[in-house]
Amino acid sequence: MPLRAAQGVVEHWAGRRVLWLVLLLHVSTFLDDAIRMALDYEVQRQTFEVVCGASGNQEPVRVVSAICSHIVGFPAAMPYISVAWQLTGSILVLSRYLPQAGCLMLASWTVVQPFVYAQQGSPTFVFTSATVLGGILILLASEILRARLARDPRASAADLDRLLLAGRVLLVGLFFWKGVEQIASCLRTDFDSLPNTVLHCALLVLLALITGLVVIGLKVRRIALFLATALIASAPVSYPWFITCCGAKKWFMADVVMEGAWQGKYEIDASTAADQQRYYFWQRLAAAGGLLQLALFGGGAHSADTLLEERESLI
Repeated sequence: MPLRAAQGVVEHWAGRRVLWLVLLLHVSTFLDDAIRMALDYEVQRQTFEVVCGASGNQEPVRVVSAICSHIVGFPAAMPYISVAWQLTGSILVLSRYLPQAGCLMLASWTVVQPFVYAQQGSPTFVFTSATVLGGILILLASEILRARLARDPRASAADLDRLLLAGRVLLVGLFFWKGVEQIASCLRTDFDSLPNTVLHCALLVLLALITGLVVIGLKVRRIALFLATALIASAPVSYPWFITCCGAKKWFMADVVMEGAWQGKYEIDASTAADQQRYYFWQRLAAAGGLLQLALFGGGAHSADTLLEERESLI
């Protein structure tokens, strides 16, 4: 179904509460990050000092971090900038006052964040951010169309369908990376039994099929709803930060680049581990919000679902 037709259908049956819940999931990671920085300013300032100090002497590819390291007062100001930027963008989206501006603010922060934290070398961080960005682009397309239809009920949505396609491609970033990790795990593992081999291969095929269907836009509503449910259900299992923070044992930092090198065995305390888990927990919920947005509005004109609908209407 084209985006223009989907807009009216969704607003007719979904209701304001459902749409607001989806918006809340979209901005959940930004609200949490802003609150965390506001309540833990000193630790965040020290983090930016370490990032700027390390990246200035490391690989030249870290352009953003290297520039920031030469800006006087940047580590002290960055937590305030982050709080203001993310909080303002989230409020604009939730209030529906200037949702397009809010989406652009959140999208820009999602793009810059891996470089600000010098995590562009962490595939998990980058692909998770890509998935969140894809959801924001889908939300942006729907908000732009909503504003156009308010001015002219016959407004075109052709350019927005291309934006929706870009959002769909980015939205599967996290699942794509999980598939790559699964392949790497299979290559490193000596399977003792045939059932284990079959199980891993079946999971890879299923993941490849699901991500492919989202990209081409076939059965996209059902698949997006399934993936959103899976992300919401798996988030507290994969990242139980609310349990980790109460423990006392040591943890190993995962999926983080420290001082220019991959630190797979970097020991941290429970509080720091919970902080990292909390970040990825809310990232998954934000990604689920993007998938629910896709489930509500469909894949747009550039999708297999729409092509099949048009073909059936001609028969």
